[in-house]
Amino acid sequence: MYFLIPTRKNKYTPVVFPCMAKETRGRPSKVTASEILDLLDYVDEPLSTADLAERFDVSRNTIRSRFDDLETLSHVGSKPVAGSKVFWYRTDDERDLDVLEEIADLDDFVTKYQEYARDELVSSRAVYLDKRERIRTISRVAAADTETGIHHRLKLLSAVHDYESTLAASGLFAYDQIQMARTSESGEIQVDLEAVYDEDEYHLDRKEFEYYALNVSLFGGDVEGLTALPGVYHRTMSVVRDNFDGAEFDYKAVKDVVPEFEEIVQAGDILDDFVCGVYEVDW
Repeated sequence: MYFLIPTRKNKYTPVVFPCMAKETRGRPSKVTASEILDLLDYVDEPLSTADLAERFDVSRNTIRSRFDDLETLSHVGSKPVAGSKVFWYRTDDERDLDVLEEIADLDDFVTKYQEYARDELVSSRAVYLDKRERIRTISRVAAADTETGIHHRLKLLSAVHDYESTLAASGLFAYDQIQMARTSESGEIQVDLEAVYDEDEYHLDRKEFEYYALNVSLFGGDVEGLTALPGVYHRTMSVVRDNFDGAEFDYKAVKDVVPEFEEIVQAGDILDDFVCGVYEVDW
């Protein structure tokens, strides 16, 4: 995917557009439950939601959209692990054995997954803050409804989206459950927070957690809750993709759907406050 970015007066250079992050790759129809089953049989080891998304080159939400189908397959075993979900190929003679314990040490798996997820979270946070500060210095340009301004806002929105995506996979089981419910076909958020919220794991109390995940006002009040951020990103990028013609980008056709610069900054800062609060860190 390319943008024509102005490099000097009246000259444009096509560059790879960085907003097309890994969460936008692929569509749900490209992966079936049967294909996931075949992969699990082939690799013969547990794979997390993130692992499957990477193997099939699709988003985590695409894999999540296949959860119900996977549960119907007798040869697919699954288990929630560290805020994610792990799947493996279940043979006929496994019956009620805890296969995941047999294949790999669960405690070791959880520890390594959490370390990996936290590293990803710290890295994506650094990218967001770097882009935030860089674009802040040219905030007047980024706020303008010009091709350059739209480009800067999309870069920042992409950084916020990547930050939220790594948070969703970082081991916050309650957050993951809310987001899965929010992105389901029904869109009904019927999650018993008392059942999934672990007060020993999260440093925010349950009401604060629920406020950030579901109720905090974003983008001028048009969106509520941090778990709605992926929807904002994907809707925006869908319009952007529809208005590409080769290397030509019709910025005028998308300017009304790209959030305002300060609204993106606000959403990213609220996300950062939530991350710092839930992990009780002062980076």
